[in-house]
Amino acid sequence: MPQNTHLEMIEAEAERVPQGAKETAPDFESLRRNAEEIVRALAWNPGVHTSRFFSVRWNAMAAALRPVLERVNRTKRSASEADDIRWLRENMPLLWAELGNTKNAFKRLRRLPHVRTPRGTTIPRVAAVAEAFLHAVSFDFSENAFVAYFGAFQESTVLKFRELWALIAAMELALLEQIAARGRRLLDDADSGTSQGIGICVRSLREINQLHWKEVLEPQIAFDKVLREDPVGAYSRLDFDTRNLYREKLVKIAERSDSTEMEVAS
Repeated sequence: MPQNTHLEMIEAEAERVPQGAKETAPDFESLRRNAEEIVRALAWNPGVHTSRFFSVRWNAMAAALRPVLERVNRTKRSASEADDIRWLRENMPLLWAELGNTKNAFKRLRRLPHVRTPRGTTIPRVAAVAEAFLHAVSFDFSENAFVAYFGAFQESTVLKFRELWALIAAMELALLEQIAARGRRLLDDADSGTSQGIGICVRSLREINQLHWKEVLEPQIAFDKVLREDPVGAYSRLDFDTRNLYREKLVKIAERSDSTEMEVAS
């Protein structure tokens, strides 16, 4: 695929605001309403379980981001350089590492539920929800906002176990897409002096990398609440890794049967 096509794809995605998303940072009540709107906007497509969505999007993102990072790396430092350039320069190791980390993460993703968006395209549900959340917070990630949003989303639609963990890579991909698109606009119009808000996206990427996701995601696992009803309380006393082993076994049983994860847990 020609490089300019990659760039067009990235910029189209980076500038798109999903139905129901806000362009300014909302309060928690706004986040809850947004999550409820997204639930209604996404129609489950039970006939689709796999797609090349993440590989196509990752390839397009990488084709757009690499030239931006290389151009910044070739640019000499100056006392008057824009804050956006400094954010890119000072976080170069993180951004290059995230290119590899996300690629490997998507290789490990298995079958995921897919949905139809208001535009009529079918994509993994986790991609749609991750992007909607980031748009809702103007790409300014915080743990509290994440918990509020996905807690509200799951009151209506329960995410599967593998989807919860896939949220991390899906958010990282969306942020890298933003950095690629904003970085290209910055370098192509360096004399404008207009901030592209790259620092917000880089800071969010860093926050996601540093967060203790085991502690954040475990309370979001819907069927975990069922397992904790164990009459003798043995499950709750297990360490995280052992509880996760139980959960992985439960998910495999659900995948090989006609039962949901909640039904298997019960």
